[in-house]
Amino acid sequence: MDLLGLQGLLALSVLVSGAAIPIVRQAADRMGLMDRPSGRKVHCSPVPIVGGVGVFLALVCGAVVVAVANPDRVFPASRPIIALAGAALFLFLLGLWDDRRDLSARRKFAGQIGACSIAVLGGVVLTRVSFPGGPTIELGWLGYPLTLFWLLGAINAMNLIDGLDGLAAGIVAQAAAALSALSIAQGFVFLAVPSMLVLGSTLGFLPYNLSRWKTYLGDGGSTLLGFLLAGTVVLAANWGMGAGPVIICVAFLTIPILDVVTTIARRLRTGRPVLEADSWHLHHRLLRLGISPRKTLVLLLTLNGLFGSLGIAFALDFLAVPLIMIPGAVAVILAEIHRYCRASSPYRRVTVRDTLAFLLLGDHRGIPSFARPTFEAMGRIPSQQEASEYSL
Repeated sequence: MDLLGLQGLLALSVLVSGAAIPIVRQAADRMGLMDRPSGRKVHCSPVPIVGGVGVFLALVCGAVVVAVANPDRVFPASRPIIALAGAALFLFLLGLWDDRRDLSARRKFAGQIGACSIAVLGGVVLTRVSFPGGPTIELGWLGYPLTLFWLLGAINAMNLIDGLDGLAAGIVAQAAAALSALSIAQGFVFLAVPSMLVLGSTLGFLPYNLSRWKTYLGDGGSTLLGFLLAGTVVLAANWGMGAGPVIICVAFLTIPILDVVTTIARRLRTGRPVLEADSWHLHHRLLRLGISPRKTLVLLLTLNGLFGSLGIAFALDFLAVPLIMIPGAVAVILAEIHRYCRASSPYRRVTVRDTLAFLLLGDHRGIPSFARPTFEAMGRIPSQQEASEYSL
């Protein structure tokens, strides 16, 4: 597999994903794959959730082409690859069933543990971590629980952040593009194949997620992409790329990881079940400040890209310029969000501390006008339950 082959693979996955989605979209209602509006949803009308189907078909087509064209590279390392593919298929079917039947959080999490265990027992295990310009740490048996935790974390981080058009797919595209570039730059061209397939299938889906022919990834798509990113990183680290892919992937998942951590902390702080769904995720909070969905998307993707750039710099052991420029850019974005927080409270001064508490903990006590939820950005009127939930 050379660079020309990677370009062809990228084009193939984009075309297959882009061509498959409008076809399965027409059958979404008959398949029961429609996302109906509810109290914590942003949309106002039913939306097909078949984007994950198109992504899955693109990944399968690309994988078949790679296996046929490069049998000498694929089959000698077939055990972890088969384990990763089998676990990905299981996760996709589990997510698809959840999209249809709305599984309980406990059952879904149990299924995710089962899928990740298949991958880990099949050889997708982080055995060592080699830091750039530093030591190599042999993980031994600790690699098994750490890998399981990493896979589960990536799956649920992508699933939870998938609540705003273009956000989950945009973050996956950022991470996949960075991992592909790192693999090529370090001479591991064949290891760029999985991330290139993820990038292409995601790019084929994004136009349908952002256009008036709206289509959602669904749980099947978001969990599949999060799992493949995390699993690809583990294989790349084991097959000679060191800790670079891990560092970059963690950096590009900063926003989803931050959302998971703050969500768990918020639910524990308020005495709610950790697995219970709500509408207090980071993108929900920004929307309720009156920031438009498109501007929220740009702010979060830009912020995530800046954190990812820091990860790239660290992985390549080149921190001088990013350490000067990136914190300043992050400060500009946070200042813009603080401006919206201040505008939402004309009768009381909102401090930077209030804004950070609102972003990190969902604490709106410093922003009194939250007593009247600003759902205008969502294009709908809040229900009585929502109005009481968000009032002070």
